[in-house]
Amino acid sequence: LGIQDEALTKAQNLLSSFGQRAQRAAEQRDLVELEWILGAWKIDDVGTGEGSATASGPEYQAVLQAEKVRSSLTKQVEEAERRFEAKRWDALKSAMERLQDAHIQEDIWDRWASAIRSEKQWSILHAVSGA
Repeated sequence: LGIQDEALTKAQNLLSSFGQRAQRAAEQRDLVELEWILGAWKIDDVGTGEGSATASGPEYQAVLQAEKVRSSLTKQVEEAERRFEAKRWDALKSAMERLQDAHIQEDIWDRWASAIRSEKQWSILHAVSGA
């Protein structure tokens, strides 16, 4: 059938735009943008069989991949935060190295970096004082 539905066309265009934005943010490993784009959505890989044209479409797949990237980055940030709270500075530094090419909230990154700098300065002072 060649029926044209204006609302359906508009929805498909919105989904396409949404998918492109999500894909771009995922490729850039931009957790801030992924959180903004995907918001509180939790997208499952359920119902993506051949019977669903939307779920098998490239836009949906881009959004699904973006959700996987968001989930992975969120877990890495949460792990780094646990290391920060436990004052495990070497482990935090390692976690930050893994997140180096990602974009996360600047205040979180700055707090971690400041703690590592402070610990490094304290270690130097401690070594110099011979204590």
